Amino acid sequence: MNKFRSVTKKTNSRFMPIPTFAFSILISYACSVNALSYTPGFENSTPPRKGEVAEWPKEKFKANYNFPMTVADQSNQPWMVKNPKILSERADYYKAVLDYGLQALDGDMTNGCPQASADWFHAPWMTRGPSGREPLCGLTKERSTRAGYVYPSLTTKRQAWAVGLYNNTGGYQFGQVWKDKNNPDLTKLNFQNGSFVIKFLFVDIDKNDKEYTHLIGSPEWKAHVYLDEKESTVIDREGKRKTKPMKLIQIDFGVKDQRFSSTTGWIFGTFMYNNQTGEEPANWRDNLVPVGLAWGNDPGKTDSASFSEGFLSDEIKSLRSTGVLFDPNKRTYFGANDRVNGPIDNPESSCLSCHGTAQVHAKKSIWQPITPAIKNGANAPEEIRMLWFRNIKSGEPFVFTDAQLSEVSNPVGQPIEWTPPLMKEFVSTDYSLQMRMGIENKYEEELTKKAKTPQQFKDLNMFYHKISR
Repeated sequence: MNKFRSVTKKTNSRFMPIPTFAFSILISYACSVNALSYTPGFENSTPPRKGEVAEWPKEKFKANYNFPMTVADQSNQPWMVKNPKILSERADYYKAVLDYGLQALDGDMTNGCPQASADWFHAPWMTRGPSGREPLCGLTKERSTRAGYVYPSLTTKRQAWAVGLYNNTGGYQFGQVWKDKNNPDLTKLNFQNGSFVIKFLFVDIDKNDKEYTHLIGSPEWKAHVYLDEKESTVIDREGKRKTKPMKLIQIDFGVKDQRFSSTTGWIFGTFMYNNQTGEEPANWRDNLVPVGLAWGNDPGKTDSASFSEGFLSDEIKSLRSTGVLFDPNKRTYFGANDRVNGPIDNPESSCLSCHGTAQVHAKKSIWQPITPAIKNGANAPEEIRMLWFRNIKSGEPFVFTDAQLSEVSNPVGQPIEWTPPLMKEFVSTDYSLQMRMGIENKYEEELTKKAKTPQQFKDLNMFYHKISR
């Protein structure tokens, strides 16, 4: 396996040079990690840094890395039989997806976080850094909610944390890639038909918050997260943590389905929890609203009325039109041009386009933005922004031609100039951002171990980033 010769750290916002004082923090983190016994990247959760041990709760979350050695046939599953393109079958498709996806957890998720079911699996190497898996429920930090981006009454940024699980078909692929835990196999990155991933997203809202009524009855988990969004963005990564209640707000899913091979080979969708009555529901699932489904990006289209490869549900559009969702001065679309996207996600992107950027470089750790990054910004031609909304086929990398590269921005701080030859060395991780991040984290860890001084970190082009997503 080729070793990466340079590395950058990813974030949806920007890159920042690693400051000297941050070096000591990373070293103290490494020292606390080295004192523990585990297979690197395959531990249950992010270990505490030096100085955090006394306040760190006892680990309860158990990751499942016991990947299967054979592929399970999912062709008879209702979600592989029902056709979501057909309006009359769409409700049954949503139900089939939800019935199946909730089996990922071994128990009732309304009373705290259950462990994963035996046939559902976690992605390795998601335990690194301040966004890595916390020790109680295995949640990783996601893009924070913005003021007015979900409910009009939500006037401050809030932390969002999530846990994703893959079914046995998806888990098989992780087992193939990570058969040698020290050398991921980049020839085994294409997922099998019937691979299914589900992600449960939680937000830092409690009973004292005025927007809490929307989440009454939503499953509540206690997780070891930052005190607040401000603490989670401090540059020195010493933001204080505590065990806090987190409320489920969104459920995302993705399915590798060969019926959609003419566009992307995948279908992605989202549910949102919304309590309209303010009363405790008899069944929390009754308050899950389907947001939408997408199996293609409708390339080049900017009018949602013309979309044919993805649709928002009538229920979610009604919540927006009646003022339940979004401060119209802050946000009007779910995704770009109203493509299917989660309510807490970045409206400049979409579920499918975001995951379509999932890839790694065969020789270097090069971050590539998942949302449009354009040299001339708002003044650039619309067709340049639409490069992020192509239909990237399963297994194909997300790359640019020479002409396109002249319009696309390198990420700030990226030490390597993007060139057509460089583009040819990207390898798709088949719509899995967790696979991408895991491989990147593995090689970043290798480079971190080699660095002994601040100058060596600089020489390795290490960049320290702030979570302000």
